[in-house]
Amino acid sequence: MAGNVVGDDLYLEFNSVNISTLVREFDPGREDDTVEGTAAGDVLRAHVITKTMIEPTATLVLDSTATSILAVLKPGTTGNLIWGLQGNAAGLPKGGIAARVTKGYPGASITYDDLTVLEITWINTSGAWVHDPTTAVF
Repeated sequence: MAGNVVGDDLYLEFNSVNISTLVREFDPGREDDTVEGTAAGDVLRAHVITKTMIEPTATLVLDSTATSILAVLKPGTTGNLIWGLQGNAAGLPKGGIAARVTKGYPGASITYDDLTVLEITWINTSGAWVHDPTTAVF
């Protein structure tokens, strides 16, 4: 799923710390790499998925409760990034990767309309999903 996700239902956790309360926008950043796989007898050009790239991003609104959350959002910090686009209730789909913060606090915060917002970027550090968002429910 691509595109920004916002709303009361979004659940976002990094390194076992729930950061959902501060999320203004979240994009799982999933994109499939493909190669052409058209065969000689095919009428239509076909593309085959070779790998999936994932680079999640989030925009957080900082407030007085952010201290413990900021501790895990320093560049270089690694941990599992878990998200539930429909929430964290049992039986709902979840996604997750082993990730490293590449853009975070300090240095990635800006003031926007009298709010302090923090831009976070993670990269995947493993060759497999922690939780495949197309199949994982818990």
